[in-house]
Amino acid sequence: MPKVSKGRRVGQAAVNALRTLLEDHDHIVQEISGQNDFGEDFYVTFADDGHLTSDTIKVQVKGGTSWRRGNGYAVPVDQHADTWADGNIPVYCVVYDPDTRRLHWANATQQLRRSGPLNPPVSSASAQTLC
Repeated sequence: MPKVSKGRRVGQAAVNALRTLLEDHDHIVQEISGQNDFGEDFYVTFADDGHLTSDTIKVQVKGGTSWRRGNGYAVPVDQHADTWADGNIPVYCVVYDPDTRRLHWANATQQLRRSGPLNPPVSSASAQTLC
């Protein structure tokens, strides 16, 4: 019999926690199928007082304590650096910490653009606490 890994459970908890937070505020969350997952898990279109806006982001979701660092959280950028930095839709990274049950976020597009072409390659996007 196949065994369900603990990592899958934590990953699903991350996706569920972020979806719940966003949908509780009437934002539209569209999950990207695993077949089409190239570094983004969600498209999010924001609502303002129940009215859709034209503001959309893509989100990469990670779950688990392995993303925790001494000064916060990090998500590997790896082969996504060009598409996250140069795309026309901003990409945010969100990490769910199962110990604290909190979400932490970073605007990966902004961080990668700030690093600039003359700086050393960015290997991860650090994260801040998501309210």
